[in-house]
Amino acid sequence: MAHVKYWHGRQNQKKNDAFFIFVIKGSEMTTQESVFAFAMAALLVATPATGQLLNHPVQALPQGPADGATFAAVQFARGLNDNSGKQNSFAAAVGRGMERVSVSGSAGYVASDTDELTLAASVAVHLLSDDSTPVQVSVQGGFGWASIDGTPDNLSLTRFPVGVAISARPADSGTSIRPWIMPRLDIERSSLGGVSNTESDIGVSGGVALTSESGAGFHVAGDWVNVEGGSPFGISVGAHYVLGR
Repeated sequence: MAHVKYWHGRQNQKKNDAFFIFVIKGSEMTTQESVFAFAMAALLVATPATGQLLNHPVQALPQGPADGATFAAVQFARGLNDNSGKQNSFAAAVGRGMERVSVSGSAGYVASDTDELTLAASVAVHLLSDDSTPVQVSVQGGFGWASIDGTPDNLSLTRFPVGVAISARPADSGTSIRPWIMPRLDIERSSLGGVSNTESDIGVSGGVALTSESGAGFHVAGDWVNVEGGSPFGISVGAHYVLGR
């Protein structure tokens, strides 16, 4: 049997531009191995690329009051161009916003031809905590993981987005509107059968969150990643509720 030494799959490119390289030692690939290679190439091309939570925009975490506030959210997301996969996705998140630090965890499912489960966690450190400043600046990092079924060894995607979030400081009472934007560095690691590859790209996400005095609200966001051969773009819409606002 031929030995697979190295592979490189870039799921963010258009189908016509996608590449999948196998370097083979020894004999030529068998028919079974060739079919497996083409199947893996198709999976990688079809995988949406936006965000830490697969197929979802990276959300900037909100700052909370001094005593903290817990929030819960649900959202729907979809890629809008061919490079994003144009797939529907659903997610739920819980988190806690505090004066200096905010944290969140989320889980989602991408509705596609393959079973795609995705998980994520984020932490933001708020650099400006003075209420007199009109904007809030935060440094945010996170971890995202996704598993794509349909192969003998499931394809695993791990993402590490790190960025600076700039948002308007919302009102402490009444209905608040919080527009935000977050440029970031995206680091992604793809693993299959013990072989892995790491890529890094520049991305940006932005959105608006509206929260009523009762704590109920909704949010919208968009996400774009600068990828050679085609840049994915997607959006999300959702609802949230803030406890202890």
